[in-house]
Amino acid sequence: MPIHIAVIGKHQEIKAVLMRLINQNEAFTGTAADTFDELVDDNRIDQVNLVLLSAGLTAEEELKIKERILSEYPHIKVIPHYGGGSGLLMNEINEALS
Repeated sequence: MPIHIAVIGKHQEIKAVLMRLINQNEAFTGTAADTFDELVDDNRIDQVNLVLLSAGLTAEEELKIKERILSEYPHIKVIPHYGGGSGLLMNEINEALS
């Protein structure tokens, strides 16, 4: 059963690269959104195991997402990722899931 990863960010090109890298890995499936509310409103949040915070979010937006996940979806892990290559991304994901 694959790990479902949601990428939240406002930088479309970076989000597209992250989605490509995530979906290349057979152990993962990915979905992307500009906001956390978009995931919830589209009922995609129910399958998510990990939220990846990406480029374009303000510090306040990141904090609100983290607080909401902690209070409403405590089983979901949250990690920031702003770039650094596919190796770093996979290491961050694997570390968060371990």
